[in-house]
Formats: sequence, structure tokens, C-alpha cells
Amino acid sequence: MAQFGDSLNVIVFDAAAAAGPRKVSQVDTGAWYFAMARLKNPANAPAVIKSLNAWFATEGIEAQAADWKTAAGPFAASIDVVRIVFNIAIIIVAIVAIIIMTNTLVISVIERTGEIGTMRALGARKGFVRKMFLVETLTIAVVFGLIGTALAFVVIGVINAAHIQATNPFLKILFAGNVLHPSVNPFSVLWSLVLVGIVAVVAHLYPVSLALKVQPVRAMQTE
Repeated sequence: MAQFGDSLNVIVFDAAAAAGPRKVSQVDTGAWYFAMARLKNPANAPAVIKSLNAWFATEGIEAQAADWKTAAGPFAASIDVVRIVFNIAIIIVAIVAIIIMTNTLVISVIERTGEIGTMRALGARKGFVRKMFLVETLTIAVVFGLIGTALAFVVIGVINAAHIQATNPFLKILFAGNVLHPSVNPFSVLWSLVLVGIVAVVAHLYPVSLALKVQPVRAMQTE
């Protein structure tokens, strides 16, 4: 992004190629101007900004190139704070989910102590027991993950239909506009399902260790 001041030339540049700006017209309106560009490869942004600022200095143009966070100022900082808060909330929810799933699976192991002992006595190896609990846990996680995803789509549709208005500046920052209009990112949906699977795998580790410690003879005597 390049910012232009009074009595300055408006320039247009190929941000993707970073080949350098070219002058197109003369403007003298006493106003400030902004030119925005999107890079094909965001990783090249620092190099493009450095190249533009060097060209501005060489040509004597009172302009400055910067990324969107620098141009947005306090707004960008507020967005970062909100994102960090939501990320922390997601981590807390994930930890709580792991604890709940682990407790549920532990209870399931205790209730099936006799069955596990019988399978072990009949020749079931530890690997079979591990796979059994892993498949069970992943099945539960995937099924309810898909159900949760479907409910999320429904909630997003309801919110969009409600046209919730931002009534103060903070809500405008949080909504990124005057109206709350959430959208679905396919990558985020896929990543959420993968995260649910990871949580399920982590949650089943402790119950599996309990199941493998069950002695077949003792387990078969347990009602």
C-alpha cells in the first residue's frame, strides 16, 4: 500500500512483478491518496515494500509503502487482540474436550473390563485392543464432528438472515463492518475436523493404557 500527499503524482505499479512504478497522471487536490496492491506471493511483501520506498526516495516522491497492518494502525492491533483471544478460547475448549472424552472413555473401559479380559484370554493381542478403542473413538469424533459442522452451517445461516447490526465501534471492529455477516471457509471446516480427530486420538491414549493393564483372568472374574 502506498500513501500519497498533496501535489503528488498518482502512480500505478505491478506489485506481482515488482518491476517498479510508472507515472500515469498529475493530481493536485489537496487530499491524501492511497494505492492498494495484492501480491501473488505474500512472502514477497517486504521486498516489494523496500523496492517501492527506495524508488520513492530516488524520484523525490513524498510517499510511503507499507503493509496493510501498518496502514490500518490501531484497527489492525485490535483485530490481532481479538484473534488472540479467540485462539486462546479455542485452546481452552480443546483441553476441556480432551478431559471430557478421556473421562468418558475411562468409564467405558471400566464398564467393559470383563469383555476386554475375555478377548485377551481368547488370544486378542494388545494391538487389537488399541485398534478397537482407536476406531471407536475416531468414529464418535467424526460422526459428532460432522453433526457439529452441520449445526454450525445452520447457525451461520440464521445469523446472516438476522442481519445483526453493530451498535458501537467495538462491535464494528469485531464484525468487520456494520452488520455481522459470518462466512464459511472450507479450509477452516476441514482443519476443524482434523483437529477433532487429533483430540480424539490424544484422549484415547490413557483409557487404552488402562485396558492393556487388565489381567485376563482377573478381568473375567469382574462383573
